[in-house]
This record gives sequence, structure tokens and C-alpha cells, in this order.
Amino acid sequence: MQTDTTPTATVSESVHDFYRTYPFPQLTAAERRRQVPFEICKYRFLGIEDRMPGARVLDVGCGTGRHMQLMKHFGVGQYVGLDRSPASLEIAKQVAREDGFDRFYPLEGDLFRIPFPDNTFDVVVSWGVLHHTPDPYRGLAEMVRVCKRGGFVAIFLYNRWNHWRFNMQKRRILSEAGEDLEARFQLAQRLYGTKPVDQMTRSELLTFYDRYCHPYKSDHTFSETLAWFDELGLEYWGSSRPARFLDFVRYLQQLNQLVTDHAAREESRGLAIRAIKAARLAAKLPRLSEPRAPFRRPSVLHRFVWQAALAWQGRNGRQSHSTSFAGRKR
Repeated sequence: MQTDTTPTATVSESVHDFYRTYPFPQLTAAERRRQVPFEICKYRFLGIEDRMPGARVLDVGCGTGRHMQLMKHFGVGQYVGLDRSPASLEIAKQVAREDGFDRFYPLEGDLFRIPFPDNTFDVVVSWGVLHHTPDPYRGLAEMVRVCKRGGFVAIFLYNRWNHWRFNMQKRRILSEAGEDLEARFQLAQRLYGTKPVDQMTRSELLTFYDRYCHPYKSDHTFSETLAWFDELGLEYWGSSRPARFLDFVRYLQQLNQLVTDHAAREESRGLAIRAIKAARLAAKLPRLSEPRAPFRRPSVLHRFVWQAALAWQGRNGRQSHSTSFAGRKR
């Protein structure tokens, strides 16, 4: 029998091999705790926070289980973590034990052949995974298949406008260092590293490998993602960070309150600190009404403005969190 050497097979195997060697992310309990208020706010503006208690949830490409504390907070009925990497799932099981969460069900499998019948899950999510596959649209279609009618699908994809400078950096690394991952790491560290390797934490090292040494990624636009939702029968439900301007102010005001409630303000760093500073400013504005799903779909103007902002943000090669989208299955 011949080995499958198509580009699709090559991409899938190279990504699988990468995560087998470098399971990502690996966060401490404190780092996972710091994420919780930001993640609550995300689910709130995706419009699915109140759908989580008791829900049967599928996390496609769950990785090392960074969302255990969040699922515990929501009180989900079942949290199934699907991932192709046994190494990542072993870490995820340990994280579930550390976080005292007994509703996690790890499952090794292929996101293009999710081993469940149609209409199984209340909520299906995938955070930063589909863009590392050879066919993100097909992966999303498989997520929609296993979601119940009236259930919710939510995804995060890299944004094309944000990554223009970063992609130039990656092309340089690939051109000069070739296919060897360690050679890529050494070159990237020399060109773009911000601290010596021996001063980097385990989490920082794995993040750097994932950023500069990952074998494959694709980039997408807001309009492309929303068009996929339309084609696959997903009614737009919400986004985070919100694309509509008043919803974004609401998001910042809600985030300020959540961070305060969870005592995460002083512990946070990096992008989180910048978000907290913006949230503090928004908290000084008149209090807007509480967010309510479904949210209005972003217009062409909203999409253009935010993607232009992402292009500006990406001018130094810095990756951002871009925007996640959620849809309700008709």
C-alpha cells in the first residue's frame, strides 16, 4: 500500500508530529486562573455564557486542557476534549486532576472525522486549531455536524490583516533556517527573542516554538468566516472581542468588573495588562446596558475598521487574539 503523500496528508502529519514533541500550551494553575475572567467575558459576548451550565460541550483540539477551570466555573455537564496528540491529552488529564474537575473526557481523534453521530453536543468550540489544518472549512463543517440543532458553534481563527508583518518574519526564518525546527528556533530567538532562553519559562518556550517553528498555518478575514457560517447554516450570535463599537465598550466595562471580581488585575501581564488598561478607561464612561444575545451582526464598516486596527497592531510582527465568532445552528 502506498503512503499518502498529498499536501493534505503532509500538513496533517507535520502538525501532529510538532504537537507530539511540543504540546501547547502548558500553563501553571495560576496562569490558568488568570485566564478565567477574560474567558468568561469572551463567552458572554459570544452569547453562549448562559448556555454552558449543564451543557454537553465538545472542545475540538483541546490541547493541554487550559480551559478546565473555566468549564468548572460554568458547571458544564460534560466536557469532551478531542485532540490528535496523546501527549497533549496526558497533560490535559493531569490539569483536570489539579483543577479538581471530574467532568473532563479526553478523546484521541481526528477533527475531520469526529467520532460522534449528528446532533450530539449542545456547544462545540475550537480555539486556534482550524487554521493549523489543511482545510479549516471542512473542519468547521464537521463541528456543525455534531452540534445539535439550536446548539452553538464557536471558533477562533488567525486574522490575515493582523499577520502581514509576522508572516514576513516566518518566511525569513523558513528561508534561512529550512525545515529543521531547532534551527528555526535558534534563528527566531536571535532575531525576535526578547529574553535569553535560560530565563524563559516552560510556557514561554513552548509559546515561542508554536509562534515561530510551527509547520503550518493559514490566515482568514472576518468576512470569510461569516460567509462560512452562512453556508453551513449558522446564525450569527456574537463575537469576542465584539466587532460593533458599542458592544466593544460594553465588553471592556464587563471585563473591568470581571477582572476586579476575580482579583486578577495585579497578576496579569502582557496583552492582558493592555486589555485591563483599556477596560479601566471604559469603566469611566457612562454605564451601558447589559449585553444581550443574539448580538447584531457586524457591518462592512465594522469589519473594515477592526481589521484595519489589527493591521496596525500587527505592524511590529506581534500576533493578537483577533476575534472569535459564535453561531447558532439552525
